Amino acid sequence: MSGFDMKDKNRVIKGKHIVHKKYHEPRLEVHKLIIGNMEWRDVRSLLDVGCGFGEFLEMVKSYMPEIEVVGLDVDPELIKKSNISADFIICDADLGLPFKDNSFDCVTAIQILEHVSNPTFLINEIRRVCRKKAVFVVPNLGRPNRLLAAMRGKEIREVEGHKQGWDYHLFKQVLEVNGWKIEKILTRFVDFPLYRWFPKSVGRFVSYKVLHRLFPKVGSELFAFCRKE
Repeated sequence: MSGFDMKDKNRVIKGKHIVHKKYHEPRLEVHKLIIGNMEWRDVRSLLDVGCGFGEFLEMVKSYMPEIEVVGLDVDPELIKKSNISADFIICDADLGLPFKDNSFDCVTAIQILEHVSNPTFLINEIRRVCRKKAVFVVPNLGRPNRLLAAMRGKEIREVEGHKQGWDYHLFKQVLEVNGWKIEKILTRFVDFPLYRWFPKSVGRFVSYKVLHRLFPKVGSELFAFCRKE
């Protein structure tokens, strides 16, 4: 198992994860966006923090079977349902990552920073175990439905389990202050009304090809593609 430090076995605990449905389509769209926008030529090993069912790792292996993948999650029941042959660690990311320094070429943290008690600690742990690059994905507090609700004097509560929120500027600043060189930040408009009013293909085209270019800082989710400085 690449870089696993058995001295840190005290970090392995039992817990629950917010993900309940396997192959959830919006989550798979997130995975496709990451795979399509990352440079993979220098990646030979990858750690997915908060891997859930292992769907992202499964997708990575389907495109690039030569990459060594490792998944980490707090919920052992989700890991048991994975369909791929990979190394999985049951661990609470809030307590740190049980790997040696520079263990992986790439680390992904997909929709996990908003769930941990100390995101700065996890960002630095990811930097410690990462050799080259990382991808961070978080929901955007500056997304359209929240802005429109605020203009109407209404309140939208975050999803249960979210411990803090991010907007474009805070996300960028925190990553840069903690030693990451940001190559690009992309957005995804998952809650845009076109998804309800028009065929899915139209909504996807407008969301991924038009809106994120016109409004790069107010999408529903933020994707930061980073290099370790």
